[in-house]
Amino acid sequence: SGTIDGSYDLKTAQIQAHLTTAANRSLDAHAEITDPLGAWVASLTATLHDFPLKAPGQLDVGRLRARVNGELAVTDLHKDARGRADLQFDDIDAEGTNLGRADLKAGFDGSKLSAAVHMQQLDGDADFLGEAHAAWGALTVPKLDGTAPATLSAKAHNLRLKAAEAFVSNTFEEVDGRLNADVNATVTHGSVVTVHGSASLLQGRLHSASFGELHDIEGKITMQDDGSLKL
Repeated sequence: SGTIDGSYDLKTAQIQAHLTTAANRSLDAHAEITDPLGAWVASLTATLHDFPLKAPGQLDVGRLRARVNGELAVTDLHKDARGRADLQFDDIDAEGTNLGRADLKAGFDGSKLSAAVHMQQLDGDADFLGEAHAAWGALTVPKLDGTAPATLSAKAHNLRLKAAEAFVSNTFEEVDGRLNADVNATVTHGSVVTVHGSASLLQGRLHSASFGELHDIEGKITMQDDGSLKL
């Protein structure tokens, strides 16, 4: 069930929305739009409490679920926009396998987009960090600055890969294994990628209709600073 309320005083429009599920999980959203009939400026916030989440429609929605708590906010959209997200994904489930929780913190401070994800499983964990220069201003969405470097990093310890099935379901029917990794990447000029670090896979498992089933896959790859790979 849910409600939507709104008001308009010829200068500012206010919209409030509240959605509650049968299990008392909720989503509250508020929007304020100044001069909606002219050079409008909008601010938006959304707060989620134990809200059920499925993977987006382009993914295999039956394979990945979670409960989400936290807040999303965008201020001064269409003028000098800023944005932030602070979300917690609990009870991440991939076809009945509980994969723990993940914490996402992301934002745009006026010159940089940044995101940090921490995944905590029963016997594994991982951290992913990303940062890129961008412009937002009066644009509807941020635009990346291809002239400035973007950085990405990933560190994983005994991370279970079951959740990856939702992203590759068109190719693989089953994906699993344990990942250990310490990888850093830099993207320059919008497309030149430099990667260094290493990643290893233990207890790997792949199942595909095209080549059958592979068990107990193990391997390690090291990315050298000169761009070469060592297996």
